[in-house]
Amino acid sequence: MPMWRAINFAYIPVAFFTIILTGTRGAALASIPSAIFILWTLRNASPAQRYTAWLVVAAAVVVVLWIAPRDPLDRISGSLVDIADQGSLSGRREIWADGLQNFFDNPLVGVGLDSHRAASAFGKEAHNTPLSVLVETGLIGFTLWSSAVVIVIGRTWQRVGWAAWYWRSQLAVAALGSLSLSLEDSKSIWIIVSLCVASAAAAQRTRSVSEPSPPQPHAAGVPAFTDTS
Repeated sequence: MPMWRAINFAYIPVAFFTIILTGTRGAALASIPSAIFILWTLRNASPAQRYTAWLVVAAAVVVVLWIAPRDPLDRISGSLVDIADQGSLSGRREIWADGLQNFFDNPLVGVGLDSHRAASAFGKEAHNTPLSVLVETGLIGFTLWSSAVVIVIGRTWQRVGWAAWYWRSQLAVAALGSLSLSLEDSKSIWIIVSLCVASAAAAQRTRSVSEPSPPQPHAAGVPAFTDTS
């Protein structure tokens, strides 16, 4: 419906403005896959629809950047300069180096669940989900966690069409966010992962039900009878 389409497009500048207000650099980076997915959905639209969508989005971005506070914008843009100059990423490089040292000291079972802050010389969380899992649970826990990640990614590759790209973009958002945040115990992340797996399982079951079953072979020497009554 045109009304719902308009509401969906109106969400884009609202979400963009909200990210700017928070000044969260990780959220700004993680929003890139969602933006790419939105543009991908326009591939089958008519030229007039595509040009209109591009014009609306561009105008919204300009307006949002014009009215947004300067401090959050400077903080987000400053992260790009920090990465280009190989800066400390707000102290994360030092935290990551300290976390790796803790892993080398306890490589098999780690320092214990939710103990990265206590084990860290900086008294902070890892700000990196894979590193946090590695430090807290060691190689054993990291192997189990990595296996779960591989299974979830494999599920998305079983999907086709719109659903496949939708869930891949969602997982890409979560993956980018996990590089600068410790999200292993985030309920929202696990809800998204659960919905992704459940959606793939439901789609696979629907396909199996819709596919015609192969004809059953008759036993050798037993003729096939047809009810003609």
